Amino acid sequence: MSDDALYLEALHNQDGQLQIGIHMHGDVVSPYESLSSVPLASIETFYHETLTVLNRAARSSSSFSNAQEKLKTLGRMLGDELLTPTIKEYIKQTEAKHIIFRLDDQLVHIPWELICIDSQFLCQRFSLGRLVKTKRKVVKSAERQLQQPYKMWVVTHYGLELKSAEQEGMTICHEMDGLNRHDMIIDAALDSYVTPGEVLERIRNFDFVHFAGHADFDLKSAEENGWRLVDGNLTGKDIYKMSGGASMPALVFSNACHSARSDEHRQNGDFLGLANAFMLTGVRHYIGTLWEIPDKQSQHFAIHFYRRLLEGQPIGQAVHLARMAVEEEMDSPVCWASYLLYGDPSTTYFDPSDLRLIHEAEGEELVYPVPFSGELTLGRRHTNNVVLDKTTVSRLHLVISRKEGAVVMDVLGKNGIELEGEIFRGQLFVNSPIRFELWGDWFRLEGISLHEEEQPTEFVR
Repeated sequence: MSDDALYLEALHNQDGQLQIGIHMHGDVVSPYESLSSVPLASIETFYHETLTVLNRAARSSSSFSNAQEKLKTLGRMLGDELLTPTIKEYIKQTEAKHIIFRLDDQLVHIPWELICIDSQFLCQRFSLGRLVKTKRKVVKSAERQLQQPYKMWVVTHYGLELKSAEQEGMTICHEMDGLNRHDMIIDAALDSYVTPGEVLERIRNFDFVHFAGHADFDLKSAEENGWRLVDGNLTGKDIYKMSGGASMPALVFSNACHSARSDEHRQNGDFLGLANAFMLTGVRHYIGTLWEIPDKQSQHFAIHFYRRLLEGQPIGQAVHLARMAVEEEMDSPVCWASYLLYGDPSTTYFDPSDLRLIHEAEGEELVYPVPFSGELTLGRRHTNNVVLDKTTVSRLHLVISRKEGAVVMDVLGKNGIELEGEIFRGQLFVNSPIRFELWGDWFRLEGISLHEEEQPTEFVR
């Protein structure tokens, strides 16, 4: 658990009261506040109405404005009904990076991530993750021991109606291959013609599993909910039967519509949500969606997520940065809010990159790892890895990446950078550590990938 995490705990007691507590990691005393008249039924009804509007918006851009306003209304309602004024103020004042929801199993179907405080959703400001408390007996599977090279299984929907899923799978495998230029870090396998039985047979062989395709969710036919595969669905009930056996994957990313929707845990063992089932079998982290997501946006989110994860970001921060990238770069105003994470958001799966950009800020040095695959960006736009809110800095001013073993720095901003006493714009192939100025801010690019004895930096104007 992270020392800079805020814990928001919620439980529904036998008297019908909702008890809410908030505290930082390490606090000795964790006080609760009781809310005796929370209209949970009204919240759920309005939430389902909102989902109808959001699903319609995912199919038609003409409904975007209505969906955005409906989402804000839901967020304000959640904030007003579920949080006391004291807790709201605590959240406003905190400097924590992560919020971990510790939820009673009767409250998992509420979209806590969409609580809106001061016109900002919690999922816009924080790295978030869910941990679920249940009264039922949980049979733990063996703990998974992670060791490089990690094994990843990318499963995509088979069929002409969802060719984008296959494209997403191939793109993710390409990203993973980019990580292996120097050492074998992750071994990714792609399959697009898989039956539910094959998933149950093979899933334990992998550390990470990514599913791109269709998922069915219907409250009236709960037993059929799940991943749509060849010859049938992989359901939550199928997954739950794997409890108590060999270790399950550490991470499951279910990039499919409704794949994080859930009802409260049922005491008879039937689970409407894939998230509930996977977590109960021992999966450490599960990522899914609350409503329908257009193919283009879902693929965009997945690529950004894995790039941030591979560069050494905590998993919750990788989700957060991917969310912000979709909000900034795509034409949908609501798809970014659909994703949620089960598990501790402060967990890191990959070591930070050896290559790093260091910002010599006032009184401290801020270190930004350059990803093994993908790129590190600097500019005024808030989705950049390094944000400089200056009028002399372009929205996307500087991009640092690795291309075929070389370190490349593309200076795109019209005002350029100052390097060795001159203003530079264009592309640099960097072979040795460099220091440059960006209109009053100094930066160094260094790391063990760069060696002083190599050839000097090549400038391309």
